[in-house]
Amino acid sequence: MRTLWIIAGMRRSGIHAVVDWLLSGIDAPHVVLNNVRIDLVNPKENNTTFSDGYQDSSNPDEHIVAVFEDKRLPVIEKCPLVRRIMPGVDTVRKLVIIRDPYNLTASRLQRTRRGARDTRPGRVARLWPSHARADKEWTQCVYNLWFTDEEYRRLLATKLDLSFCPPYPEHVAKAGRGSSFDGLKYEGNAAEMAVLDRWRAFAEDSQYRRFVDRPELANLSESVCHFPSPLKVSS
Repeated sequence: MRTLWIIAGMRRSGIHAVVDWLLSGIDAPHVVLNNVRIDLVNPKENNTTFSDGYQDSSNPDEHIVAVFEDKRLPVIEKCPLVRRIMPGVDTVRKLVIIRDPYNLTASRLQRTRRGARDTRPGRVARLWPSHARADKEWTQCVYNLWFTDEEYRRLLATKLDLSFCPPYPEHVAKAGRGSSFDGLKYEGNAAEMAVLDRWRAFAEDSQYRRFVDRPELANLSESVCHFPSPLKVSS
């Protein structure tokens, strides 16, 4: 059965860690189309990775994993590449990865201040709420819970119809040069990274607070990510 996975999330939200976890639970040939550009039609124009067992695009059992970063969900579904692939698949699974806006913005701001141009931290307030409010066609993966809670990962694996729940990946996803704060320092010990405390580095930073000190973000962070605004603590 040919399966298309549409994976969405904001940059620095743990997308690639979750994708690596997902792939370890797929016992079939697969191809990953990473950071898909909305305007492209040809899959080969993306950053593409093939599994060892991948043969060709006509394999009836293959999984196609299309990863979209910093894109609005309705735009993804109208993407020419998705429309081109869709008629040839039997199953479509949509997964949106959500990290609380406080640690997400901190990671994006850290990366931006190190010279990156692809992680505009101010965009979180504009785009993240729409991901947090994704409709039921999208399975939500709350990165905060995925990172800390084995039972949550088991329930997610069941929702995604994986044959088993993969263990937490201890390697650091190398896409995007690893962690914004630690790089690849925690390779082999990824669970030790302080991914839920990144906000502390910017708690008193005026630019950071301007990006995240918003009632909408606070409400959604608490209700969706179970992560209350830490600004109340630091102020």
